[in-house]
Amino acid sequence: MKNKYGWSVGFSPVLVKLTAKLPDKTLTPEFSIQRLEYVRIDWKAPYNGGNAIKSYTILLLDHDKLNFYEVKAYCDGSQQSILL
Repeated sequence: MKNKYGWSVGFSPVLVKLTAKLPDKTLTPEFSIQRLEYVRIDWKAPYNGGNAIKSYTILLLDHDKLNFYEVKAYCDGSQQSILL
């Protein structure tokens, strides 16, 4: 390797391999009714590919049973349940 002072002595190349992968999809969650007003959604965290999961996006099926909409509640990656 060469820098402003000249060539390095005993230089040997280094190979770097990144091993992080995309996380797996979350398995089917479990739902339970809480006090007839709320729904609790629980899930198991998927394999994270070597990186912490920073957030989850929760989509619910609309009444038309054709479209999904995003729940605006924030769900960080440390949670494995949410009360809606």
